[in-house]
Amino acid sequence: MIRKKLLASATLAALAFPMGFLSPLLQKTSYGKETVKVVWRQKMSHHSYTIDPKKAKNAYAYSAKLGKKVFKLANYRKRTFQTSFHQKLRINQHSRIYYYVTSTSGKKVSGWVWRGYLNKSKTTTNSAKLIQSLGPVFARNPI
Repeated sequence: MIRKKLLASATLAALAFPMGFLSPLLQKTSYGKETVKVVWRQKMSHHSYTIDPKKAKNAYAYSAKLGKKVFKLANYRKRTFQTSFHQKLRINQHSRIYYYVTSTSGKKVSGWVWRGYLNKSKTTTNSAKLIQSLGPVFARNPI
C-alpha cells in the first residue's frame, strides 16, 4: 500500500518537474513574437496634456520604438506635458498613435506615450497668460 502511494507520487513528481521548467519558456516565446514598426513620424504643434489617472494606472512612457520603459505615468499625474512629435506605430496588426511628451515643470521627463492615456489640459502656460493679460495694453499703446 505504501509502495503504491510512493510510486504514484514519484511518477507525478517526475512528470510535473519538467513542466515547471517549460511553462516560463512557453510564455516568453508567445510574447517574443510582438513586432513594432514605425509607420510615420512627424512634428506637431505644441499642445498641453495631463495624464488620465484612471486609464494610466499601470502605464509607462517608452523610448522611440517601445524598446525601453522610461518612466511610470502614475508617478506624474499632476504634471503638465507638452507635445512636440507624434508617430503611428503598428504593433502586430494594430495601429496606435503615440505622442512625444516633455514635462513643463520640475524634473524634466520625456518619452513616447499612447494618446489614450492623455487628457487635453485646460490650463495655459504662464507666458500665454501674460500675453493675454497684456493684450489690451498693447492694443491701446502699440509699440
